[in-house]
Amino acid sequence: MRHPFLFLLVMFAFGCGGNDHLPKGLLDREVFKEALLQAQLIEAKASQEMSIAHDPSVGRPRAAYHAMFEKQGITEAQFDSTFAYYQTQPLELKALYEEILTELGKRKDELPQ
Repeated sequence: MRHPFLFLLVMFAFGCGGNDHLPKGLLDREVFKEALLQAQLIEAKASQEMSIAHDPSVGRPRAAYHAMFEKQGITEAQFDSTFAYYQTQPLELKALYEEILTELGKRKDELPQ
C-alpha cells in the first residue's frame, strides 16, 4: 500500500462517524428514545404496583408494553433489536438515558404540587 497513513486516516474517519447511520431495520434515534422513555414509565408503574400489592404477579406490564408499541407504531422486535444495537454502543446508550432522565425531570417539575 502506497499511503498507509492515508488509509488509516480514512478508516478512522468512517469508523468514528458516530451513529448517524444506524443499521437497516433499527428505529430512528428519536423514536427509540421516546419508546425507551415510555418503557421506563411502564417499569416504574409496574414496580410501584408490585410493591404496594406485595405480589410479583401484579407488576407484569406485558399489556402496557403492547399498548405502547402500538401507540408508537413500532414492533417489539424493532424495539428489542434497536436496544441490542445500542447495548453495543455504551456511550450513545448512556447519552440516551441522560436525555430521558432530563425529560422525566422536566415532566415531574410540570406536575401540579
